[in-house]
Amino acid sequence: RRLRLGGGGGCQEICRRFDVRIEFHFKVCLRLEASHNHLAFDLEYQAQAGEDLSKGDVVYVSGNSGNTPIVSKAQSNNNGAKMPAFGICTQSINNGSTGFIVTQGLITGINTSAFTPGDTLYVSSTTAGGLANVSPAGESYKIQNIGKVVKSSNGGSILVGGAGRFN
Repeated sequence: RRLRLGGGGGCQEICRRFDVRIEFHFKVCLRLEASHNHLAFDLEYQAQAGEDLSKGDVVYVSGNSGNTPIVSKAQSNNNGAKMPAFGICTQSINNGSTGFIVTQGLITGINTSAFTPGDTLYVSSTTAGGLANVSPAGESYKIQNIGKVVKSSNGGSILVGGAGRFN
């Protein structure tokens, strides 16, 4: 499929890039945000679960199955053995099944009621797959900012960014 963002030769280059990358199990979700009058995107990758995962779990790449990454719950303790985080699950995924992980963009419908809009979220040092609004402290902890709270509620949202790198 071709994605047309507008006329002109530049669109053809963008479309070719998308066509090639789709073969590598990723999708780009485009949404028009009328309230802000701009086009936004979410970048999601297909991955296989290395354990049972819930929507909203923070995950890292723990292996591979052919060209498909295997993901498990990330945690910033133990000198970063379960880091860096790759993204956040967009759905519950049973162990061995595949689903999508958002690495860049908006994830909605998750419980963010423990946080405040604008909070920076980090990979938790205490809960595997969890989020914290306080940066982990201590020599054996790795620090990774994975996103910001957009909406705080039981059906809240997070703007995900910073996947794949940590300090």
